[in-house]
Amino acid sequence: MERETTRGEASDLRLRMIAIVATALLPVAVLSVFLGIERQKRDHDAARARLVEWARTTAQSEQQFIAGAESALEALAAQPAVVRGGKGCESVLKSALEAAPEYLNFAHYDRDGRVVCSAHAPPAQKSPFTLHNPDWFRIADNADGFTIFGPVYGEISRAEVLRAAAPIVGEDGSRVGTLAFSISFDWLENAIAASPVARNELFALTKPGGVILAATSPETARQLFARGMSDPGAERLDSGVANGDRWLYASTNLIEGQLFAVFARKEGALLASSRWSLIFDLLLPLIAVALASLAIWFGADRLITRRVVYLRRIAAAYAKGRYSVQPAPAQMRNAPKELRALSDDLSEMARAVSERDQALRLSLDQKTSLLREIHHRVKNNLQIVMSLLSLQARASPNPEVSGALDQANARINALAAVHRLLHDTDEQSTVDARRLLEDLCDELGKAFGYRDRIAIECDAESFALPTNAAGPATLLAVEGITNALRHGFPNGRRGSVVVSMKKRNGAAALSVADDGVGLAPNGRGASTGMSLISAFARQLDGTLSIRARNGGGVIIEVEFPLDFEETDTAPHAENAEPSLPPDVSSLAAEMRRR
Repeated sequence: MERETTRGEASDLRLRMIAIVATALLPVAVLSVFLGIERQKRDHDAARARLVEWARTTAQSEQQFIAGAESALEALAAQPAVVRGGKGCESVLKSALEAAPEYLNFAHYDRDGRVVCSAHAPPAQKSPFTLHNPDWFRIADNADGFTIFGPVYGEISRAEVLRAAAPIVGEDGSRVGTLAFSISFDWLENAIAASPVARNELFALTKPGGVILAATSPETARQLFARGMSDPGAERLDSGVANGDRWLYASTNLIEGQLFAVFARKEGALLASSRWSLIFDLLLPLIAVALASLAIWFGADRLITRRVVYLRRIAAAYAKGRYSVQPAPAQMRNAPKELRALSDDLSEMARAVSERDQALRLSLDQKTSLLREIHHRVKNNLQIVMSLLSLQARASPNPEVSGALDQANARINALAAVHRLLHDTDEQSTVDARRLLEDLCDELGKAFGYRDRIAIECDAESFALPTNAAGPATLLAVEGITNALRHGFPNGRRGSVVVSMKKRNGAAALSVADDGVGLAPNGRGASTGMSLISAFARQLDGTLSIRARNGGGVIIEVEFPLDFEETDTAPHAENAEPSLPPDVSSLAAEMRRR
């Protein structure tokens, strides 16, 4: 149990030290988490900037194409032949188309949407708004500069095309029409497909609303932008899912509000290092706490707890009086300076306590020897008094005087028995109850000479009886025994007297029981004996009981505490008549008449 307690205290020490270190590292952990989150934000901003830059870089050829187309369209729109229309207009437009084979057609539309001239002959038109999807024309006719549309239906190619338009201004500065050209989506898709992107990257051209014009991977683009694009061209970082992977993308303007370049990359490839950095930032304080805890756990065990456990064993040996045990130098060689100092202090304390203990033992032995000598001398003096009383009793011709002297001799013999036991034992504060009563019964049997017809039996438990209780208890037993021997067995009656002492819940119960004639009023008075019994019971702070015994005889019993405080209630005169307890007075009166 002691070892388990020591281990528990050692574990408690280590846990407390770990808690202190963890508390000290808590601000560092919080700061590390905060820095990790800030780094994640910076990495996201850097990823957005990289995606935007990649979008611009990848779309450079498309942007140059659109810028060239805008310049060429505005230059053609300023040609006088184009402004006037007619055969000269068609010639100019055909020459321009031959120089730019990526274009499908150039056409001059008047304000009503009719074709004025075209590089390719248009189909017959019955009205100005017979164009397929005329919405683009309404927008272009109201625009002040270069605009681009798509996908729209091409009247010449009879397929979806990307269409660009610029206003045609007359000599008077008024608008006379719109010059437009068409670009095949096949050419645009081939141009986008040739963009230098990796397998985990995507490049696309889109219109407002997430309309995809062309992409390096059309299917991936459709999944990625299935829910549309939030605020395209704002150069912000967005995310989406395609083919079960999470992608990050950013867009930039090719034509403000009309055409956007989008560059996307798988999140794992773009933010892998950032993710590992965040994980490292979050785990670093935990790893530091774990390593510090392991170091404290094993370091404290090797440097502190083992030595503390060892010193506690030394202290336990000192507590048992084994002061010769000394801490082994090998056990404390590598111990901290403070524990070595504690070990030295324990050794010095053991030496001082050992010297003081030896001095106390020597003093106690001396006092014990003196006390035993006192008991021996008291016992001898009582023996002398008993011898004198015996001589006086034998010399007296009066039987009553001889009886009184014998009674006094028995009382003194009881006191002598207590001092004899105290002299023969090393413990001076208590006597053995069984041995005391056995000696007393033996001495009384010899003194009164009734052994041939009255047996004095002793039935006592062996327990420590305090010396301040031994004297009154022994005298009470003497009075009870002599009363039974003299008055309980008249006319040569045979019987027995049983003296008993038991221990009951911190108290002692002393009883004297005989199987004599009982409480019949046929004897002489015994007022002095009963007075002494009552006085000794009060001196023991006990409860006296005198009652008839079933089958004949009398039981005198007193129960007293073993830790009572002795009071001065001993009788001072033989004729004193101390009052008896109410429940005893009537029985005592009958015994006085015996």
